[in-house]
Amino acid sequence: MRAAREDPPHLRQRPRRGSLSRTADGRGGGGSSRSPAGWPGPRYRSGVLARTFVALVAGAALSLAFEPVAIAYLMPLSLAALALTTRDLRARSGFVVGLVFGIGFYFPHIYWMSSSIGAVAWIALAGIEAFFHGLFGAAAAVLHRLRAWPFWLAGAWLTMEFTRSTWPFSGMPWGRLGFGVVDTPLAPTLAYVGVNGVSLIVATIGFIVARLVVSARGDERLYATVGLVGLTSVAVVPSVVPWTLPTRAQTTVAAVQGDVPGAGNDILEDAAEDELVFALAGQCELACTNAYILAMVIPLALFILEMVLAAVLFPFGILIAMFAIAQLNWALTVAGAALNQCLAACDGVPADNGGGELCGGDICQQDEYCWKGVLGIGKDECRSKKKQGNVCSNHAQCNTDCCKLHTWSNPVSKTCRPANACN
Repeated sequence: MRAAREDPPHLRQRPRRGSLSRTADGRGGGGSSRSPAGWPGPRYRSGVLARTFVALVAGAALSLAFEPVAIAYLMPLSLAALALTTRDLRARSGFVVGLVFGIGFYFPHIYWMSSSIGAVAWIALAGIEAFFHGLFGAAAAVLHRLRAWPFWLAGAWLTMEFTRSTWPFSGMPWGRLGFGVVDTPLAPTLAYVGVNGVSLIVATIGFIVARLVVSARGDERLYATVGLVGLTSVAVVPSVVPWTLPTRAQTTVAAVQGDVPGAGNDILEDAAEDELVFALAGQCELACTNAYILAMVIPLALFILEMVLAAVLFPFGILIAMFAIAQLNWALTVAGAALNQCLAACDGVPADNGGGELCGGDICQQDEYCWKGVLGIGKDECRSKKKQGNVCSNHAQCNTDCCKLHTWSNPVSKTCRPANACN
């Protein structure tokens, strides 16, 4: 029997530079997790879903590293988990994992803003910031292919932090790693390298921890351990030799508030009364906001799951994504209307048709009514109530007692009538 002839080396097909051959569990190897048609196989997709859940938990843990919980030591561990969940993934899947990590982190991180800027603005702002983390996840999936990937990931994280802190509209710097090291041995390092430097140090520590976890050979673990211990030791040196400035002089500063009402000796009483009023109004608005958030929990959870499924099943998932966006928009519309009514009640403005009506996002005054167009066609807007004798369609449009058809003066249209003509 003749042995099979092998092709010469220059004719053998070689994998492209940077390509990965993955087994079903996502690791490198000779197997494939792709279906015959070229799309990701079910085991690969299930692995992405599992990583997405881990990324969500890791993002929530990162939010606990900041106030009011402030467990700063969770920062490197959360980033290590993020690095592990984006390893051996394609850029598209890495974006999904990073996006979910950002959702788990930034939504609870700036939750306190929802009572001041409104729940809709809070959701939009947190969603934009989560998108930046999705971009990092896509970049991390590619950078993992490089030999010194922990340092490349740290640089990418710092780039993402700096970009979202300055753009768009002057950026949103909340949640930078350098802000979370207060009351830790790394805090004095801020005086030497600033927020950017400390963020880079914390990110590098976290990604080296991830490298230590996945290192298979003993020498790789040794190098990772030495790098981790060395970087941590250098980072805490400023706590031993802190940056200090000499004190040359001292001064006392005082402030006087002028132009106060009355004799000025009852300011504290007026302030206490105003504080009570504001506190009661604040509690009411907070209750409205909490109710809105609870109403949006399930729609948001469904939206996240549907978008993840759409990304995994791309391009067939485009229809799923369109359905998810429409579903979220409907939920925002319904919950937003309920929120407006609740906030109007907190301000003491009735939300019924008898005045103070909610109209197109505004609240009509007592002498106005909400015009809803002709046969429902037209933009809702507040208009002045009609006087006696003017044509009307319902009582709310009149500043008189009723809107009634008067057979002999105007047998065709209803008009605003006085009290004696309403019977």
